[in-house]
Amino acid sequence: MRIMCIIITLLMCVPVWAGPGNEFLLLDTSVRSAGVAGAFSGFRAGPDGIHYNPASISGMKGSSVYLENLSWLNDLSYQYISAGTGISGWGFNLSAGLFNMADIAFYDENEDYQKDMEYRDLFCALTAGKKIKGFYAGAGVKYVRRVLDTYSAATVLFDIGLIRVLSLKYAAFLKNTNKDNFSLGLVLRNIGPGLCFSKERTENPSEIVLGACTEIVKNKRLVLRLLADAGKFLYDDFDLKTGVELGYRDIFFFRCGRSFLYTESLGLGLGLKLDLTERLKGDFSYALTLIEDYHDQHSIGIRFSF
Repeated sequence: MRIMCIIITLLMCVPVWAGPGNEFLLLDTSVRSAGVAGAFSGFRAGPDGIHYNPASISGMKGSSVYLENLSWLNDLSYQYISAGTGISGWGFNLSAGLFNMADIAFYDENEDYQKDMEYRDLFCALTAGKKIKGFYAGAGVKYVRRVLDTYSAATVLFDIGLIRVLSLKYAAFLKNTNKDNFSLGLVLRNIGPGLCFSKERTENPSEIVLGACTEIVKNKRLVLRLLADAGKFLYDDFDLKTGVELGYRDIFFFRCGRSFLYTESLGLGLGLKLDLTERLKGDFSYALTLIEDYHDQHSIGIRFSF
């Protein structure tokens, strides 16, 4: 009974995206995607997109390392690290995320203070993908662990996804030099058993998502992408996300997006891509997420590609 009391007390203190159903897995693991409200399931964005569709890693060239920090409220933070490389048409990525919450004061049934208790979520993931007969395919496996004071639970979840790249004809005045300017993605995310505390399992944010991305404009000066995701959580509501990414000379980027239905949020983002040396490139991103009924999120990410 004491164990259940502690667990329930802790879970009641945690916001919706870190709740009993592993919703912390819905936090953006790419500041670039946070800027477009997470509408990345149909975009072959390389390592930036593996959290949304593992097929995004397919055909990766070169290697990259990514670091991200998300701050939320006064006592919540999320750190994420990722490293990926391309080998013979395959793409591989290792990643890990840690969701931290400040110690929670626990009171007994008489409302007497007992102690401060620890709360954190973490995951480690391996993702691989390859182009197969015109489709980009990928799969990922995640080890997820939650610590509630001296209690903990773990599980293993799976992602699987496909992306199909097509060509659309746009008006000539748009000067789109990219023939493969439209992509569709289909993904199953967070499939597997929930965490088990006191013989009861939590529900995961398992979902099936259909995503789309089109590059209306792409030339030496400008790129304009429109993105959209439509998803259905297997145990809950529908989700809808839309976003826009505008780039200038592949150096400066502005992003905005909107999330509807499951969460009501607005994403705004900025990006700067630089050639640091002949072989080393740096990609610096910032995103502000305005969440209805919750405090704003600030995310900073740095990717080094070589």
